[in-house]
Amino acid sequence: FENRNVPLRCLDRFADSAARQQQLLASGCDAAACCSAYNYWHRTLPVDERARVCSLEPFDEEEEWTLKGQHYFVLCAHRGCPWFEPAFEASPGEQGEQLEVSAAATWDGDDALPLGLWGHGCAELRGQVWVQGGYGCLGPESQAGNRRLHQLWRYDPKSSELIEVVSEEAPKARVFHTLTAVPGSGELVVFGGRLSPTRPLQDTWLYCVAQNNWRKLECQGGPGARFRHVSMTVGDWGVLVHGGRGVE
Repeated sequence: FENRNVPLRCLDRFADSAARQQQLLASGCDAAACCSAYNYWHRTLPVDERARVCSLEPFDEEEEWTLKGQHYFVLCAHRGCPWFEPAFEASPGEQGEQLEVSAAATWDGDDALPLGLWGHGCAELRGQVWVQGGYGCLGPESQAGNRRLHQLWRYDPKSSELIEVVSEEAPKARVFHTLTAVPGSGELVVFGGRLSPTRPLQDTWLYCVAQNNWRKLECQGGPGARFRHVSMTVGDWGVLVHGGRGVE
């Protein structure tokens, strides 16, 4: 928000919903109840209404809605109205869901991590980690902001080196695709993903590590257009694709 010149000035004084509730109680309100937009969605809205809104997908990414829903809240307070009850399940002092994450490897470079993204493809091939596409930015100093990406990155856990691998042709920018390693040939396979919630992709791309080039494959009878699917290597040469979501 600071970078976009729209700072959220109240965050310095009221860092969470509990602080906002205390502000109203200190100002003379008899009671105050607060609920994040995310919890309001899950705890208060009827199932059929949630299903209707999900079909609209108001945010381009489901995760974006989850993130924003945890940053906004519904707050009700009253003074002299003992019969008043908020139209939601109050969650006094809620801090949001806490997620514990552990990692086998961390970034040890001197500079800030040069990319931050999600919805990308990730695969391990011959001791190195490859990351392709996704939604995010190319670094903390990037002026372009968050967007869909097409870049390919290689991370070496031994040296903590993360570099962008540049080639002449590459798959178009996308999210929620899969990147699968083919150990027998030393190649990577990108399949599917989406350009938008109503524009899933069906294309398949093969990246040759030794030659540093991408090649679009013409597959016969392959899976239909989809995103949020999973894939895995079968043996040394095969790739299995399962599940996902299309436009139906």
